[in-house]
Amino acid sequence: MKILLLSIVTIILINTASYSQAPENSAPPVWERYRVAADGVSLMLPKMPVRQDETNRCAELRSSRFYVFAEGVVYEFGVYEKLPKNVGYKCEVTVTPFGPETLRKRLDELAQSNAEVLEQKTKIDGREAIRFASDKWTRVVISEVDKRERWIELAVHHYPGDTPDFDKFLKSIEFSAKSGKEIGDGVIPVVSAPMPKPAPATPPVQSAPTNATSGSGSGSGSGNGSGSGFSTLGNAPGSASTTAVKSDPYRTISQPKARYTEVARKAEVQGAVRLKITLLANGNVGSVVTVTELPGGLTEKAIEAAKRIVFLPKRVNGIPVSVVVTREYTFTLY
Repeated sequence: MKILLLSIVTIILINTASYSQAPENSAPPVWERYRVAADGVSLMLPKMPVRQDETNRCAELRSSRFYVFAEGVVYEFGVYEKLPKNVGYKCEVTVTPFGPETLRKRLDELAQSNAEVLEQKTKIDGREAIRFASDKWTRVVISEVDKRERWIELAVHHYPGDTPDFDKFLKSIEFSAKSGKEIGDGVIPVVSAPMPKPAPATPPVQSAPTNATSGSGSGSGSGNGSGSGFSTLGNAPGSASTTAVKSDPYRTISQPKARYTEVARKAEVQGAVRLKITLLANGNVGSVVTVTELPGGLTEKAIEAAKRIVFLPKRVNGIPVSVVVTREYTFTLY
């Protein structure tokens, strides 16, 4: 009877977490120099990164961010610069000109994110830099606002308690693009046709919780949601032993927006695309299954955005595992 009770508890917890164990490729990564020729910067990375671009027209700001997951760490490199004036746009609010105040707002944002300022106004190759750290990440902001109307950020995201070698990554940056592999558009995720909705399980299997919220945007869609979190496997009442399972929940590092298509905009299509996404133990996005769809290519755009999610995989007793999570991409015209 004791064995039966323990088995039932085990099955329930595994179904609730919705994970499957799939260890990351054991081969050590090979660090090589990569460059962004257009920005005149290069640095060492363990593999070709995923690229995410974003434009904030009302702040005259655009960013190009690059992410790599390797050996339990997400490495991030970003260039934040003034939006060229020849980019035509309209803003519903007052435009805030790009300048030192733009950078100061970013630094204030980091200072208020439960981070500690480790180094104030240090120098990296003659450029002013500020270093922040929390129990989950370390970030350095390098200012070139006066020289090139931009700043650069390097960060490592890790599990609480881990201490990756951040300086190895930081000290590799060179403000030159004379050597290294060109990143260009980075890794292009393979986006296949939407997978059909899964048939309902009988009896229903408890899945990871979802706290989807909606957003809005002219020409873009937001994506939100959640997955399984901390779980502890203990002994059932009356069982002979106690075995604690330490679980580090997966953590989303970056989640790009889904873009509107011209077809959907002209047809004034609005609504939400709901997806079930497998976040693999090796840091890649696996299968994407549609739960609700939209016409006009919006379902495909939501899947494309989902394939670019950057995350730290869930870990159970230090071993990365795969999880299935839900994301909802809401498209609203205004």
